[in-house]
Amino acid sequence: MNSRTGIARGLTALAITLGLAVAPVAAQVQNGSFENGLNHWVAQDLDDPYFPLGVRPDGSPGFFTVTPTRGEHALYHGFDGGGPGTISVSQDLTVPKDRTMLLFDTRAGWDVFDSGLDRWFRVLVEPVGGGDALAAFDVLRAAGGTFVPDTGDVTTAVDLSEFGGMNVRLVFAWWVPEWYTGPAGFQLDHVRLEGRKPDVMERLRLRARFRMGQPGGDSLRLTMTVPVGPDWDPAGQLVMVQVGDMDRSFMLDAAGRGETFDAKLRVREMKKEPGALTLRLALRKSDLEDLRNGKGMGNRTTAKGGETVSIPVRVQIDGVWTERQVMVVYRARQHVRGVFKGAQVGELKHARLGIALDFAHPDRDRLALRMFALPHGGFLPFDEKVTVRIGSWEETFVLDENGKGDVDRARIRLRRQKRDPGTCDVVLTCRKASLAEVFAQDGLVDANVFPPGDTPFLPVTVELGDRTAQAVLAVTYVAAQGKKGVALGRF
Repeated sequence: MNSRTGIARGLTALAITLGLAVAPVAAQVQNGSFENGLNHWVAQDLDDPYFPLGVRPDGSPGFFTVTPTRGEHALYHGFDGGGPGTISVSQDLTVPKDRTMLLFDTRAGWDVFDSGLDRWFRVLVEPVGGGDALAAFDVLRAAGGTFVPDTGDVTTAVDLSEFGGMNVRLVFAWWVPEWYTGPAGFQLDHVRLEGRKPDVMERLRLRARFRMGQPGGDSLRLTMTVPVGPDWDPAGQLVMVQVGDMDRSFMLDAAGRGETFDAKLRVREMKKEPGALTLRLALRKSDLEDLRNGKGMGNRTTAKGGETVSIPVRVQIDGVWTERQVMVVYRARQHVRGVFKGAQVGELKHARLGIALDFAHPDRDRLALRMFALPHGGFLPFDEKVTVRIGSWEETFVLDENGKGDVDRARIRLRRQKRDPGTCDVVLTCRKASLAEVFAQDGLVDANVFPPGDTPFLPVTVELGDRTAQAVLAVTYVAAQGKKGVALGRF
């Protein structure tokens, strides 16, 4: 059994009324990128930590150098010290019915040289104010006696749909089982709840058109949401907009308009979102050579279907910088034209796993996985390596130009999502293979396991370049000894 022990069959038995006659809570993670320190978070550290729990700026030293994935700060601690004890941060919130996918970015490293006990990192869901866990999701284990210098950036998805519309306490917890058994480090950043549509404060659309060799023939449009203070007044406000290496400055009038020789800017307050503005920027008959010659673009012919480019967008208004990173698809024909467009979309993720073990016949086991991967800017599948880990099973593939790869009896295909070029759909199949011995290490044993079945911890990760995607699935396993075993999980 895995750590979801309080709930039979993963979360399906969670038909619990929490009795939430409590103080109101926010319908989104507040300060999820820790740009405002530990505001909105309840923090707990070891009495004698190896490296104290806290918010660190980009470049801070530790087991590895702190490198935030969103903004300029991240949560960091030493994941070691005077144990046994728990390190944690928590926040009370409402899980919106249309935003039930919990996503967060982590990075970890450890040298557990003097221990036979595992350290672990879990996400817990508790009643508002704390209490016995309603659900617990194993995310990472640092096994005793192991050395992992750096996991790299990992984006993890946890399905909280069973809690949609409910007030809960969200807890990130790290267990240190002993007293100083080896140095380590852990970084947490960009905690958010996502759905099919992006949060109103994350909305952004960007598109541009370049006419190669024709100065003054370029155009660009940007629409995004930006925050302002409660007493904001547009008159006389300085607004600075940076898109890649392009920048423009405007002085607003009382109607929220600004204009330069090649650009027009308009900002309007959002009636249903106090403290937020809709910003619209339009450039026509411009020279955008600085933007066009930025990383990943230029005067060239792109691959069929275009190529992905990650573009930073920064806006200063009311004295505050708002920063976004948007993935666009760039299509170009050398000496003729280039076009890109992209938008911030909802980060709802999907994953499905099926494992069928035939204990009576070797080489008849099967595996099927639908998952997601996070490609880097400029991703082209040819000759890219992708590593898939499902519990103790691991395989590395080298992709061809169509995003396909095969090793022995396993095949994989990656395809860029049309609505979100920052995500690839992954389809993996493995047939007529011997998998039983490997998955026995994860609890898929040759024994009688009757319904409703066991729920073994079976993390699923896809590593592509320097980015890793992880899905925490509620996997259910049933088996008949000497015959077959079946494990299924999805969100």
